[in-house]
Amino acid sequence: MQLVRVIGVHARIGILKDLQYRVNLAGQLINSALGFLLAIGSILVVFRHTDLLGDWTQTDLIMLIGVFSIVRGFINLFIRPGLEAYLEGVRTGLFDYVLLKPLDSQIYVSIREFRIWSLVDLLTGVGLVAWSSWNGAAGASIGSILLFFVAILAGFAVVMAFWFILGTTAFWFIKVDNIFVIFDSLFQTARWPVTIYPGSIRTLLTFVVPVAWAVTMPAATLAGKMEAHSLWLALLVPAFFIAVSRIFWNIGIRHYSGASA
Repeated sequence: MQLVRVIGVHARIGILKDLQYRVNLAGQLINSALGFLLAIGSILVVFRHTDLLGDWTQTDLIMLIGVFSIVRGFINLFIRPGLEAYLEGVRTGLFDYVLLKPLDSQIYVSIREFRIWSLVDLLTGVGLVAWSSWNGAAGASIGSILLFFVAILAGFAVVMAFWFILGTTAFWFIKVDNIFVIFDSLFQTARWPVTIYPGSIRTLLTFVVPVAWAVTMPAATLAGKMEAHSLWLALLVPAFFIAVSRIFWNIGIRHYSGASA
């Protein structure tokens, strides 16, 4: 209950911050809209020349873009702003105040900042996934929808854990913001199914930078391209990354010297 109240307080603060700078909010919304139109446009161009991309139809790819928008909205809603504030706090010593909070420091970092405009990406993604499922060409069923919810939650967990693994390096290095820029560039590859990439890139996007688990896997479940007995991997991988991020975070906390050092 305490965690829910804290999330509510910080969400309200996030809304007030975004509404305070309305021109910036409008710019962010326009940027999200342009990104959405570019993604859909690229799919329409590709399918003017082919009926299938691998074993993915045009409707399947639109669904994949929907999942991509949901995950991107999830990242930009609170993971990115929370970790950016954490990075600055480690550099300036203000991270001391996070450690003084009664909540677990890793949890608090992940909920302390919200960017409400990112809800546009989330809602757009939900709309695309709903449309592609309703259209019927993706072959969605009750079973695949249930698998999708499990897979998308697992994808959220993978992305959050991976971002924390990257961010925790701030305890040893002065400035690690560029790591997030590199991740953003690699994450753009998730606009397309990981199965269309060459073997080495597919391995990179599956086991090193796990965007396949966050985007392709949920879309594949809803498109009927993954069986229920294969879903254990979608649960095992997030559990692994969460455990690694937790261990790494605790090691980093022990190396943090604070503002008074």
